[in-house]
Amino acid sequence: MRRSDIIQSLGHFAKNFDFQSPEYIQAKTLAGHRNSWFIPEHVDLAMQHILSSFLDADKLNAFVEKYTESDSRKSIGLVLSGNLPLVGFHDVLCVILSGHKAFIKPSSKDDVMLTFLLEEFNKLHPDFNQAWEFAERLNDLDAYIATGSDNTARYFKAYFSSFPNIIRQNRNSVAVLNGNETQQQLVDLGKDVFTYFGLGCRNVSKLLVPQGYDFQFLLDCWQENYAHYVMHSSYKNNYDYNYTIYLMNKMPFLMGGSILLLENPSYASRIACLHYGYYDNPQEAIKELQRDKEKLQCVVAGPELDWTDKVNFGETQSPQLDQFADDIDTMKFLSQWSG
Repeated sequence: MRRSDIIQSLGHFAKNFDFQSPEYIQAKTLAGHRNSWFIPEHVDLAMQHILSSFLDADKLNAFVEKYTESDSRKSIGLVLSGNLPLVGFHDVLCVILSGHKAFIKPSSKDDVMLTFLLEEFNKLHPDFNQAWEFAERLNDLDAYIATGSDNTARYFKAYFSSFPNIIRQNRNSVAVLNGNETQQQLVDLGKDVFTYFGLGCRNVSKLLVPQGYDFQFLLDCWQENYAHYVMHSSYKNNYDYNYTIYLMNKMPFLMGGSILLLENPSYASRIACLHYGYYDNPQEAIKELQRDKEKLQCVVAGPELDWTDKVNFGETQSPQLDQFADDIDTMKFLSQWSG
């Protein structure tokens, strides 16, 4: 398939997708049964984002404009994570748009919706099924893109070391507050914290706040808008467990109705918990961010913070096509066989 045909087909699919179709509802239900974190609202949210931001024909044409379509079709192995619904779809899309074939090893936690989406694509064009296939083993391919934890990344780096590769590992996101945020900004920040139960690398897992910051207004905003998250059984179990651990260990923490806040230098926080740290001035916060840049996926802040590529409040879970994970240009990597 030519790239222009792919984009035309995907754009048509996005415009005409039916969230009430029996096939979609069945897939969404099965995904929730296989992975209890994938509640229907979050699966819908992931699909809506893919349709509007990743499959819009105008956006796709603008995205691929600077990349040469490969004239040498390669076999690209993809090891996908499964922490969020359809979290690995962007990698699959990039391989297909680059003119290569994707050999996909999905996570068992997120194989249902990806299978549904790709099988729907097969209905668009008779040659679409030649652009991808699922594979249990990814041996002797031309290149690899793998996403996992810090531990699995070490294995990937060793296993794929003799092939062109992109290996991604743990990253976290942070929000820098100045204490003058509006109620709406804090409500929007809650989306960055709570959406997908905080399980993604783009979810804010730590706050940097000025000395003397009063958390009560923040917690009140979140309690009013996100209290329902604690009704999810797995999330509630984590909330109760961490609450007990902090009490037993006499660790000081702040308690919101749906989240626990703990002063901690780590960017990675437990489920249902959020870390925070203090800074004396914005320059000090920027210095910390620069020092730990390789650990960070997103930096959320208002216009006052002098930080390149910062994300607006409430937008971490709405990446655009050219906002690549770990700031590694996947399309550029896949275009190395062009020309």
